[in-house]
This record gives sequence, C-alpha cells and structure tokens, in this order.
Amino acid sequence: AILSQNIERLGIPNALVLNETPARLAERYPCAFDRILVDAPCSGEGMFRKDEGAVAAWSAEAVELCAARQWQIISDVWPALREGGFLVYSTCTFNREENEDNVLRICRELGAELVAIPVAEEWNIAGDTTGRNLPVYHFFPHRTTGEGFFLALLRKTSEAPLLREKKNKKRTGGPRQAVAGGREVADWLRQPSQFRLLQSDETHVLAVRESLAEDVMRLTATVKSLTAGIALAELKGRKLVPQHPLALSTQSNPEAFPGVELSLDDALTYLRHEALTLPSDTPRGYVTAKFKGFVLGFLNNLGVRANNFYPAEWRIRSAR
Repeated sequence: AILSQNIERLGIPNALVLNETPARLAERYPCAFDRILVDAPCSGEGMFRKDEGAVAAWSAEAVELCAARQWQIISDVWPALREGGFLVYSTCTFNREENEDNVLRICRELGAELVAIPVAEEWNIAGDTTGRNLPVYHFFPHRTTGEGFFLALLRKTSEAPLLREKKNKKRTGGPRQAVAGGREVADWLRQPSQFRLLQSDETHVLAVRESLAEDVMRLTATVKSLTAGIALAELKGRKLVPQHPLALSTQSNPEAFPGVELSLDDALTYLRHEALTLPSDTPRGYVTAKFKGFVLGFLNNLGVRANNFYPAEWRIRSAR
C-alpha cells in the first residue's frame, strides 16, 4: 500500500503494483522481464545511526536468517528474468553474508556475471570488503551521504528454460475494457489516444498506456494486484467523480479542470482533509487545489463550501 501511495504521489502513469510472491510471478511469467530490482529485506546495519531499535534487533542469527531469505527471493524470481537481462541486488546492510557472499552464490548457482558500474572517485563509494576485488558497491555512512547501502549489478548468463505450452485460462479478475466514462473521462488526459480506458470494477475507471494494456490485463487476471495505471474516475449514480491520482499524474490534462490557488493556511487546511470556502469567483464543480502552482488534489466547489477530495488516509495532523 505504501508503494502504491508513493507511485500516486509521484504521478507515475506506467506502473503496476502487485501483491504476490516472487515464485508465483516467475511461474506465471518465465523470462518475461529485461530488468529486475531486488531491494531485499536485510539485517539493517545501515540503520544503526538513526534507529536504536535496529541495533537492539541485530544478532548473528538475524544475519543468517536474512541471508537465507534473500537467497530464497532471488532464486524464486530468477526464472522471470530473460537470458542477458539485468538484476540489481541491493540491501541496507554491510556484512558479507548478505552482500558479497550472496552475490557470488547467484553467479555460481544461478548463472550470472557481475557487471562493473562506472563511479567517480569523489563519490567515495567503497568496493568489495572481502578482499576478492568484486565489482560491488558499498555506501558507508562515514564516506557518503546517507545511512548505508550496498548494491551489485548482475547479468543473467544461464539459458532460458524451455517454455511449455499452456492452455489459455479463463480470466479470473483484473481490469476489463471500460464501458463507463467514454470521451469525457478520456479528455481528462493530456494524450488520450495513447491510453486505454479500463474498469477495475463496476464503478472505477482507470487509464493504462495502450502499449502496456494487454500485459496489464493479463497480469492482473492471474496475480494479485493493488494498482494499475492512472485511477481516473469513480461512477456515482450518473456522475463521474475524478480520483485523486489523476490530479497528481504527469498525464493529467491541465485544461480539464479549473484551478484555484490556495494560501498557505488554506493549503494546510486542504492537506488536513478539511472543508474549505473558496473565493466567490471560483467556478462551481470540480477544481484542482494548487499551492504555488503545484497541484495538491481535487475539490468540489459547491459555493457555500468546497468538499475536500484529498485522501483521508493521507491527511496531515500538524497545524503548520
């Protein structure tokens, strides 16, 4: 859910957030991906400076457990990566068991090679800490900005598994071609011809990039998903209500809705998910709330007051 919120906050239109195990994803989509990033759960040594709880939770047993969990994640998802594809492996810890040792095991047992990344000397990024001169990268907090980080880039060299023919399965869920909204909703996008409108259920309309629509529909029909594309509208009775992700999307049409510039106090009121009274010359209906030109979200201006469409679960609780 946090990942979905961050995708929406950043206005990213071409993302699909799944809630599924790596093994299930690889089973359904062998050799389907050119790039995979595994930001693996770890023992959190990079958090020691700012989180005393991370220090208290650390143990040699926890390191061993994390290293085993990381290996399971990597080995489960590995079949989903095509031959020649790249996998970035990263942790926020320092020890060799979770970093260098796991990386070498990937190369040895799964079939991969480490790929060197050009880094400038002034970045103060450290290399292999085990004396084997591996092209891996440590961001230590006493050398670089941040609390601590490790990464390695691997290229898959093993041959792709032979794919067995599978019978076409009947769709079990996921978005379907939209029947609600039509042209009105499409015009809420900057480039409507580049998107396909889908319905995630009977009342919600979303937009998915046309070139990705078939993949999104197939994925969401077979694995668990949380969000896809841009949430555009909710059908309430005969009315189409614009959704918050549309306001923040990079593909939102700035001409689709009037905008109203808010003062700092009113902007904070909006972000607290409270009702506002807008200037008398503000058009009735759905408008975008802005602060210093940046869109915050939607309001429904009724005249005497404006209903706040900022997500209640995102509301801030500070006064200033």
